[in-house]
Amino acid sequence: MKKIIIIIVGIALLGLMAFKLYENKTVINEKNKINITKSFKVTVSTQKVMRKNMDKTLTLVGSVISNQETQILSQAAGEITALNFKLGDFKTKGSVIAQVDNRLKKLALETAQLNYAKLKDDYLKYKKLYEGNATSEAQYREIKFAYENAGIQVEQAKQQLEYCKVKAPFSGYITSKSIELGSYVNVANPVASIVDISKLKIALNVSESDAYALKLGKTAEVTTAQYPDVTYKGTITYISPKSDKTHDYPIEISIENIKKFPLKAGTFVNVNIELKNPTVPLVIPREALVGSLSEASVYVYENGVANQRKVTIGRDYNNYLEVLDGLKENELVITNGQINITDKSKVELVK
Repeated sequence: MKKIIIIIVGIALLGLMAFKLYENKTVINEKNKINITKSFKVTVSTQKVMRKNMDKTLTLVGSVISNQETQILSQAAGEITALNFKLGDFKTKGSVIAQVDNRLKKLALETAQLNYAKLKDDYLKYKKLYEGNATSEAQYREIKFAYENAGIQVEQAKQQLEYCKVKAPFSGYITSKSIELGSYVNVANPVASIVDISKLKIALNVSESDAYALKLGKTAEVTTAQYPDVTYKGTITYISPKSDKTHDYPIEISIENIKKFPLKAGTFVNVNIELKNPTVPLVIPREALVGSLSEASVYVYENGVANQRKVTIGRDYNNYLEVLDGLKENELVITNGQINITDKSKVELVK
């Protein structure tokens, strides 16, 4: 048993010695690598830091959604006694698309109107008596209250009768049918669906930099494969104040539908938005970037030496990046060969 323990301890010591030797060799190699990098000149390419007009056309693909779409619900309970629509019909705002049995509602209105007429006569009589001090104030106020309450009952009965008419809430096309003639509906049961495509919206997602460049009211040109020669004029009506999980920002563009070339909800469209940059930004090629956009740095070529410098990046222009801080115009940044250099490495330019 003692012999086995001695063997295990020996193996452990040998392993520890091997690990230490490997660690020392790695450190030495890294130092040699740095020394070699700094003692030998690495060939690099550079470009000037410059101001560049970064106007661009933002090209996006989105889908058309309707301006308004909703289910039309019954506001009364009863049997459907009339249907005035079929799928695909265009209905104007306020038009009656279905009728719920209203016979009991009519009787209730007639009863309320009769009661109101009687109480009105009583009220007028008591008013004259009260003005002539021929009745008490309490009797007068009681009949006045009953008369006013009867008026309220009439208005309520009229509203209940009106609820038996199922009306289109806005002008649009009927896209679904939920009931048949003779069906029984309860309050809030769906009767049909209606969609308004006189105006349309286009749902899009844009990057963070584009979201900040866009403004409400900015115009856009919209085209579709369905009508290749037609251009629809759009306006940005919504820019989300919050990004989605992919860090894109939802926006909406409103367009007028063209009767001669009508678009349907769900159609894919191409959107072009001209982005005019109000300033001429200081930019570097994307190839010069070392690290991430949030922890950015570059190598600056200065008298045969590559000096690493931290920079603050602004907008992303695809091939170019805006520099907010850390560089000056006309300085040379290294765009090729960074993998072989470290800070203060000696370098020479490609001839």
